[in-house]
This record gives sequence, structure tokens and C-alpha cells, in this order.
Amino acid sequence: MKEYKVLICRFSHYSWLLNKLLEMKIIAVLSLLTLVSCQSGHKVFSPDYEVKQENDSLYIEDFSQYWTTINESFAYFNTQKTNWEKVRELYQPMIDTVSGRNSFITLLEKCNNELYNGHVGLNTNIESSSKLIPSSTDIWLVKKDGGYIIESIRENSKIETSKLTLGMKVLKFNGKSIHEAIKEFLPKSFSNYDDRVYEFAANTLIAGKHNIERIITVSLDGKEEIIPLPYSNTEDYYSDDELLTYKTLENNIGFIRINNSLWNNKLISAFDDALDSLSNTSSLILDLRETPSGGNNTIAKAIMGKFIQEEAPYQRYRYVYDEKETGIEQYWVEQVMPRESPYTKPMVLLVGRWTGSMGEGITIGFDSFENVEIVGTELADLLGVVWGYTLDNSKIGFQIPGIRLYHMNKSPREDFVPSHYFNNNSDCLKKAIELLSK
Repeated sequence: MKEYKVLICRFSHYSWLLNKLLEMKIIAVLSLLTLVSCQSGHKVFSPDYEVKQENDSLYIEDFSQYWTTINESFAYFNTQKTNWEKVRELYQPMIDTVSGRNSFITLLEKCNNELYNGHVGLNTNIESSSKLIPSSTDIWLVKKDGGYIIESIRENSKIETSKLTLGMKVLKFNGKSIHEAIKEFLPKSFSNYDDRVYEFAANTLIAGKHNIERIITVSLDGKEEIIPLPYSNTEDYYSDDELLTYKTLENNIGFIRINNSLWNNKLISAFDDALDSLSNTSSLILDLRETPSGGNNTIAKAIMGKFIQEEAPYQRYRYVYDEKETGIEQYWVEQVMPRESPYTKPMVLLVGRWTGSMGEGITIGFDSFENVEIVGTELADLLGVVWGYTLDNSKIGFQIPGIRLYHMNKSPREDFVPSHYFNNNSDCLKKAIELLSK
């Protein structure tokens, strides 16, 4: 009797099984068993289970919508190693273990990790969620010589005043070997990982979760040293009421720093005012190293339009969704229009791991213009143009890159590397001043 009860409770919401039972002409037997069980005082379906059964059905529908949407619209399946069919095979059965909204969010977060990019995410989180990369990170790890080293430290972060230095090897996270700890974030749908996969997992790990402290063990002077990582707030990096800062440096070099405000339309007038104030400088440094949250295309073109005198292309788009339906490749190029009173003197752009999304678009745009040098490291590696969706039942929102982006030289945007490579914050600025002082 108990075995039949488990069978009914676990699988009754799958229509295919009910049809199969009907075909086998044993549904009457199960009904009889249910009746006998109820008469004996043992309910097969408690009120609580009926509610759970209904919720399970809604989560199944939402998961199907989530999986199908990504299957149809994710623009980078031909470059990411993800086996999306395998993702469904691995994670859909786990819906049976979902106990509520929070555990469903956790399940979706695991699925997102299969796509291993910071432009894939949910519009909500819970205490156990990982923090966003790059927005919530303060150090950046790269895989090197079989381990993970600190390649970049976020400018103005508390980390800058700690014992951590560039090139330092990270051995453990919260007492666990980093090689073991990153497994939580490594995709399960494939196993032939490359450095991009490992580094996504390592940087997601090091960003931490909302509900735990971060403690890392590093190799320092040949010994292991335990270093607690401070909790970082956006106020460490910029003030919310300062869209940008600007000043004049040595040798009459102008300097403008964007404070993660490429999404705020008020930045356009603020940028124009700053550039007007620096119009008599001999050259300019534009600092995009604190733009991790991206922005919008209008602001990007407004900024770039102040540095050209005639219409110019800045970025190539590839609409993969339409290609899947028609088989015809769909590319187009976006243009930037010149604006009044352009700045025509030499310019250096500073970029790094916290130059994200629209900041990356501005970077490759300037790289195709004349008279601009770029100094820094690789960028945040955020893929494509983001499309947002909302699941019908849970109302959980999620985003994925739906359009592929390219430099005007036809290379993928995510592959961009500055011509002047420096990962030390002070060295970046020194190099920029050196280039403009020649």
C-alpha cells in the first residue's frame, strides 16, 4: 500500500504517467487502493500536499518557459560550451525537490551558471545568492600556472589598503581549497572547461554571497596567510550624487571619470559641462574603469559624439534569433553622429575589469576612432545586448544576451584587449599621462 501511495504522490501531476496508467488499465486499481487507504485513516493527498502539487505544476511551467526562451533566444550557444539540452535533463527533475520560491530561485541560479557569463542573471536574489560580477566584486582572479592569481584590484576599494597585492596566489576560500570551492559554480552540462569557464567560477566565488563573510588564504612570502575580505558598498567607489568627476592634471591634461552612471540620462549634460570646462586643456583622459553596471546606447553615443567631426560607425550587431528562423545572417552597424563643439585633441581611454556592458561598447567604439589610445586590461567580458523576460507564474525576471556584438574590425567585443596593457591602477594613469606628454 505504501509503495502505491508514494507513486501517486510523486507522479500524479505528470499527465504522461496518467495516460500510461490508463493504457495499462490499472488506474482503477490505484483508485481502489486510494479509497482503501483513505478509509483506513491514511490520506494519500493531504491539504498541504495539494498546495505543493499545484505549486510544483507552476514551477514546472515556469522552468519550461525559462528553458525554451533561452534555447530560442540566447545568442552565444555557438561560442559557449554549454549543452543546453543536457541542462534540461539535469535540472528539470530537481523541480520535485523545490519547496518554494526561494529554492526555485536557487535552481534557476544554478542553470544560469551553465551559461557562465555576468550578463545572464535574475532580477531578484535571496540571502544565499552570489553577488553580481563585476558590479559587486573588488578583486579579479585569473587562472595561471595551475592556480588563481589576483590580476586586478578595484580602484578605491578597501582591498587597496589590505595586504593583498597583484600577482598574489589565492589558495583557499573560507577554509576550502579554491579548486574545490569553485566546483559549486562550474557548469555540469559539460566538462571540457577552458580558462573563461574557470575564471567565471573563481570570480563568482570570490565575490561571495550575501549571507556569508569572505575569508581567503593566500601565498605570502612563501607562507600561507589568512586574510578576511572587507564588505564592500558602492559608496566605496563613487558617490551616487556624483555622476562623474573631472579635473586638470599635470601638463594641462584634462581628466574625466565616469562614476558608474552610463544608465543615467542626466550624465549627458553633466559630461558636456565637464568637457566644456576642460576645453582649453592640451589633451584628455577619459576613465571608464568604474562602469560595471553598464548603461544605455543613447548616453554612449552622446559621449562618443563629442569626439568626432563626422558620422562614424562604432559597433556591429548580429541578430541570431532571426538567423535561426530564416537561415539568413543578420548584421548591422550602428553609427555615431557628431555633436556640437567636439573635443579634437589627443585622448587616452582608461579601461579594466570593471568596464562593463555599455562601457565595453564605448571602448570598442573609441578603439575604431582616430587619435585615441586605450590603456588597461581586458574588460568585464559581458556578452551581447541583454534581453529581459518574466516568468508567467512566479513573476521572476531573467536576462540573457540576445544579440551578439562585434568591434568594427569584426572581432567579438568580448575578445578586446587594450593596445597598452597595464593592470596596476596607478600604472594605468602614469602610462596615460606619459602617452599624452610626448
